[in-house]
Amino acid sequence: MLDWRMICAAALFGVAAPGVAQVGPQPSNPAAWITHRDYPAAAISNGDEGRVSFKLTISSEGLVTGCEITGGTASDSLKQLTCQLVRERAQFNPARNSKGEPAEGTYEATVAWEIPAAGEVPSKTYALPPIPFRMGANALLPEPGRMEIVMTIRPDGTVMDCTWETFGGAVDGDMPEGLMNTLCERFSFAPFPDGSSDPRTLRIVTTIEEIENE
Repeated sequence: MLDWRMICAAALFGVAAPGVAQVGPQPSNPAAWITHRDYPAAAISNGDEGRVSFKLTISSEGLVTGCEITGGTASDSLKQLTCQLVRERAQFNPARNSKGEPAEGTYEATVAWEIPAAGEVPSKTYALPPIPFRMGANALLPEPGRMEIVMTIRPDGTVMDCTWETFGGAVDGDMPEGLMNTLCERFSFAPFPDGSSDPRTLRIVTTIEEIENE
């Protein structure tokens, strides 16, 4: 059986519908839209698998404004979950018209829901703070600074929203644009132990300071 994460990465790399815009919307990190951790326990118990084809409407700001299921063999619940997750997580660079201006566009893709093999879905996950500076033989020492991340976490431990509010001197200025958001998306937590159904918002602070040697 193919690895679930690789299926997502390949299947979600769709193409823009022709005729809507000169250049179609370009997705950002589609492999993070749906992961094996999103597979509902009930669907695994019922043996629910299959493919879901969908079409997204993307605004001129790069936001998902619509999700239409266009086909697939998966159950209705997996189809609904696909649209829900993609609407929450998908980010795009907007389409461009013939003048190079941002325009509304559409994006079509197919995702394969395939039950992970035993051991692929961890019973507990952990969050590790990202290290947003270059490492290696030629790396410069990070300057003293402060990083603040505000993230909203779903009851199942997945990240709903993540914003880097403060970078300070701790971040490598040559890092590619958008990498911070990618790092945020890789946070993962254990499900809420109290069974709460409401998301929680946390502020995570990392500080780098220089200590004088005595």
